[in-house]
Amino acid sequence: MLSEQVLVGTLRSLTDPSSSESTLSIYDLHTYKQVATYKRSSTAKSGLAVTSSHIYAAQADKAIINVYDRSKGILASTVPFTEQFTVLSASHGGALIAGGTESGRLTIWEVASGRFISTGHIHLQRVTTITFDPTNTFIITGSADSNVYIWSVAQLTDLRSSADRKPERILDHHQREITSIVVGRANGPANIAVTASQDLSCIVWNYQTGIFLRRFLFPIAPLTLALDPADRAFYAGFQDGSIQCIDFHGDSLPQAAPCSTSHRLFASEGRNVPVTIGESEGVRSGRKWVSAGHDSPVTAVAVMFEGDFVVTGNERGEVCVWDVATGSLYRRVVGLKAPITSLHLLPPTGFLSSSAPTTHPPPLPLKPRYDTLNASSSTSSSQQTTYSITTQFLTHLTPFSLSQQPPKYSSFSPANDLSQILSGAREMSSCTRSSIGGGLGGVDPRKRVEELESELVRMHRSYEQLVGLHKGLWERQARWMLEVGVDGGEGWEESDEMEVMS
Repeated sequence: MLSEQVLVGTLRSLTDPSSSESTLSIYDLHTYKQVATYKRSSTAKSGLAVTSSHIYAAQADKAIINVYDRSKGILASTVPFTEQFTVLSASHGGALIAGGTESGRLTIWEVASGRFISTGHIHLQRVTTITFDPTNTFIITGSADSNVYIWSVAQLTDLRSSADRKPERILDHHQREITSIVVGRANGPANIAVTASQDLSCIVWNYQTGIFLRRFLFPIAPLTLALDPADRAFYAGFQDGSIQCIDFHGDSLPQAAPCSTSHRLFASEGRNVPVTIGESEGVRSGRKWVSAGHDSPVTAVAVMFEGDFVVTGNERGEVCVWDVATGSLYRRVVGLKAPITSLHLLPPTGFLSSSAPTTHPPPLPLKPRYDTLNASSSTSSSQQTTYSITTQFLTHLTPFSLSQQPPKYSSFSPANDLSQILSGAREMSSCTRSSIGGGLGGVDPRKRVEELESELVRMHRSYEQLVGLHKGLWERQARWMLEVGVDGGEGWEESDEMEVMS
């Protein structure tokens, strides 16, 4: 049986002295019980990043990231920075932690090496949302300046780069602050991203090409988004506490042309016409999900592994589960005394077989060095001359020295490589000798060429003699036919044949 858990982040209330110290909590979504809690943390919206081994919490009131060890359930480290983070996101695999700042910077922390990378003030205002794509190829950031930037991870982390780092492309169809960005789970070139904005719209993009696919208009501004596990629909949370499901296979999208083989989401027909989402469509086509007493602004949305339930958090501190099939509130998991700022569904457990990674980042991520922090805060970036990483192997490795023979299952060794090179050289040398002299029976190639040229001259002379004989025969036949007539041809042919035989 599969088991799923949700990590809940909260924000400490500064105005209510009766509110308890906010925490990070993990709840089991099958038993609805709390299974873990982490103290001393207060995060703003989207200020949590989760990996298989650690939890990174950007503090809402200071330029600090708290790092929690998931296996031990403790605060492992407190990492100070020069600038406060507004959002955090972890790459798939946990090697990189990306963050956005109040001044509009994008930063990357490589936890295995302690390397810290920062862009300039590319966004004109604070970064409001950030995410990695499934292949860790791109980072997508949204800002209060209404722009969405697509960044290349390879370009950002290139050790040889000494120029200011710029985004690969800009998506600028929104008019107001970007509130949320979600990316599909596909690995191909047609993967999608959905962006939400205070301009009352959500836009679906092909973020790898920058192509605008569809715009959806709502009565009120969407605050947070989540995608279906199979990218069949997206869910939006609103200020009035309602949820809406936008089905890409429903009737809200215009039909594609009869001869078109594209899905209606990617069809070019009606692409520039906004799709207005009302409040009375079907459950899977945009009808609002509402419940009595659930009227606080929705701050976080997540979809469970099988896509049949949606988990939401609101400013009242409620974590709720909704049934996708009926669009109704299924259960209130918990009611906290602080606003919910982040929800992260942890990977499900209980599969019969799963492939575990062979390595993961070190038990304690390496803190960024102060010299790299100071260098990253300047307007120009310098080229890094040294680089080292620290990681942990999850499987047992048998130690051996370079003087020992390599394991039997591996053919790699300097001696083996040298023998392979020498063997190939000998084979090429023997083939060359064989093609030049050995294949001719030991005869000198120059003498053989002279013999062939002489034989060619003799053949040419014989050919010329045959051509002359043939021409003479036809001339004699033509003269004879003019003198005695065609009827005497047989006698001529007989006498001519006798002469030729003689």
